[in-house]
Amino acid sequence: MTDSYRSEMLKALTGELTVHERETFERALATGGGARSDLWLQLLSDVLELPLARTDSDQGAAYGAALLALQGVGLVERAAGAARTEIGARFEPRAGSGYREPIRRFKTRGV
Repeated sequence: MTDSYRSEMLKALTGELTVHERETFERALATGGGARSDLWLQLLSDVLELPLARTDSDQGAAYGAALLALQGVGLVERAAGAARTEIGARFEPRAGSGYREPIRRFKTRGV
């Protein structure tokens, strides 16, 4: 199995997952285990047509949940403002990545 084939299989398997997230966000900051993969974050950026940033630290979901809890009980005004993270890498959507038409077809299927 070639690296190219593996890459295409990963795109096929993960591409559909990202379709459902496409219209949810204006911007995104990636943390945790999935954020360790440059391939995954570039795929997300391409499909979502959204710039993504990865944090420099490996804090994961529990840190974000704790910040949201602090916001929920009124101890901080904004969870995002309370986060102490540095940006480690940025991923920009690539023009012509080829996902726009398949996403349109997927949506018209009614799924």
